Amino acid sequence: MLLRAELCFSFGRLSSCSPILAPLCRRSELEGARVVDGQQTFIQQVRGDKSMTRKKITLVLALVMTLGAILIFSRSPMFRATDGIEVPLCPGCNVIMIMIDTLRADHLPCYGYERNTAPTICALAEEGFLFQNMYSNSPSTKTSVASLFTSMLPSQHKSIHNEDVLGDELTTMAEILSENGYHTYAVVGNPVIKTKFNYDQGFSTWKDNLRRISIRNRNILDPVDSYEQPFFLYLHYMDPHSPYTAPGSYSKFFNGDYDGIVTGAGGLEKGYFDNRPDELEQLIAFYDNEIRFVDHRIAELIERLRETGLYEDSVIILLADHGEGFMEHGHV
Repeated sequence: MLLRAELCFSFGRLSSCSPILAPLCRRSELEGARVVDGQQTFIQQVRGDKSMTRKKITLVLALVMTLGAILIFSRSPMFRATDGIEVPLCPGCNVIMIMIDTLRADHLPCYGYERNTAPTICALAEEGFLFQNMYSNSPSTKTSVASLFTSMLPSQHKSIHNEDVLGDELTTMAEILSENGYHTYAVVGNPVIKTKFNYDQGFSTWKDNLRRISIRNRNILDPVDSYEQPFFLYLHYMDPHSPYTAPGSYSKFFNGDYDGIVTGAGGLEKGYFDNRPDELEQLIAFYDNEIRFVDHRIAELIERLRETGLYEDSVIILLADHGEGFMEHGHV
């Protein structure tokens, strides 16, 4: 069963699709944004464009995969015509993939949410492509990321339970990029995809066991200064995964003066929210606080990319592994 993707878009300073994406793109009803509605045409175009180099085809297939939880990318001052459309190229660009754990698309203002939870993320979406009809293969991080890394369904890669190990026989996105001249580097905050589970296949540098990697944003990019080739950077932010305990001023960003039993830290008995809609709204507000917090950290990351001159030379992809439940199916 396919589950609705919780977040899918990428962004760039150019407003056109890449040559491969051109058949999918149409202007969004949102000002400035571009919306992409599917991926099958994308794959067909990749396979059918004889002018594409093997390296570029491999790179794009590695990024898009089959799970469809990726949103798109274009960044380059170079253009060429494809089917009469001026589209940008990005030779030698870095690839930065930002995974935000447990982020629901419908809790972002660029997807119609009433709270301003993510001004930075949605501002970046305005610069690039916003995907409306994408799907994740699983409601769990372990399985969803395995599908992202391998372009396989859960029934194929079989990394489903928290103790499962990603098989050595599988080919990962990082391995493909490494073979095509990319330095591969990951910073991961979710413990279910640590090195002991073999999720670091193809990465030359992998840092995990970091509960809130967003707090260390200023240091994340330090290693890339020594790279002499383009790099692929995978960042996996744990927020807004539970517990919903955003630090500092973000802890009550949308809760105001609420001082009830719901704290966002969990610990309530099963069924507590069954007949307490007002308390459920407070729990949702704590969740939204976390989104606002991680959005601020994304803003710090983008600022750092600009300071180092990497922003203009990088393809940036932002996505989520799955969403979160707030009684839509009888549980939280």
